[in-house]
Parts: sequence; structure tokens; C-alpha cells
Amino acid sequence: MSRARDYIPSHDADFEIWFKNIRDYVALRTTPPDDTWNYIPQSVITELNTAYNDWDTYYVPTLTPHTPAQTTDKNNARARAERVIRAFVQRFLHWPPVTDGDRVNMNIPNRSATRTQHHEVTDVVEFELKLNHIREILVNFWVKGQTNMAKPPNHDGALII
Repeated sequence: MSRARDYIPSHDADFEIWFKNIRDYVALRTTPPDDTWNYIPQSVITELNTAYNDWDTYYVPTLTPHTPAQTTDKNNARARAERVIRAFVQRFLHWPPVTDGDRVNMNIPNRSATRTQHHEVTDVVEFELKLNHIREILVNFWVKGQTNMAKPPNHDGALII
């Protein structure tokens, strides 16, 4: 399911409205006379519609008293739909000719055009690397000479070159 800072709504009712809005908005922009997004292949639009229909087929029965199996089916359909949506948004909706206004209308967040301010750190930093799991490296760092291992003030992270 979606995370707290995710752009995909976490509640199923909100997800239903949001997904239908994206599907309808894409349909509007890809059909004449307003086919400004004619670069999106019809097969991909069909895949988006199929994902919505799959989701809706399993979501609607859960609006009334239902079985645990129906909830599981709905959750699986949602996971399938989210995979299709994420790929579609990343491939087609983050780039021109899709505008910031279009993304606002579809409730897809726009990327910030301003860089995050970072403080110049002049402290000498010590660090250790740990292999937690396969393909996962944990980096702990601290200001040299400090007794605790808390992240130092004004440190956003570490850059390893």
C-alpha cells in the first residue's frame, strides 16, 4: 500500500476517485479534438484503462458487507493498479507537454524547481560502514571527537566519493 508521503492516496475511496480522475484526464488529452498528448501509445492507455477496470471490479464488492477473500482480491488489484500508475506517471506525466497545471488537475505533485538549502559543514567527520543485508550498506557518521553518535546539527547526510 502507499506510504505517508506518497502521492497515491492511501484510503481506497480516495484512491478510486483519484485513479478515475487520472484515467478520465488522460482520455480527454489523448482523444481528438484535444489530442495534445498524442505521443502516448494507445497500448499504454489501454493498459491504464484495464488496470482501472481491474481495480474497480474488485473494489465495488467491498463497499457492502463482504468476505475476507474479497478484501484480499481488492488489495491485490490495488497493488497491480499502483504498479501500472507509477510506471505511467513516471514515463509520461512528469515531462512536457504535460504542464504543472495538468499535474495539479490530476493531483500529481509537481517537482520543486528550487534546490534545498544546505549548510556548508567544516567539521571533520568520522564514519563506519556496516553490511546489514545483501545490497545494503549502513553508513554511520559523527563529528570527530564527539562522544555520541547522533547526527550532528546542520548535517543533512553524507556524500561518499
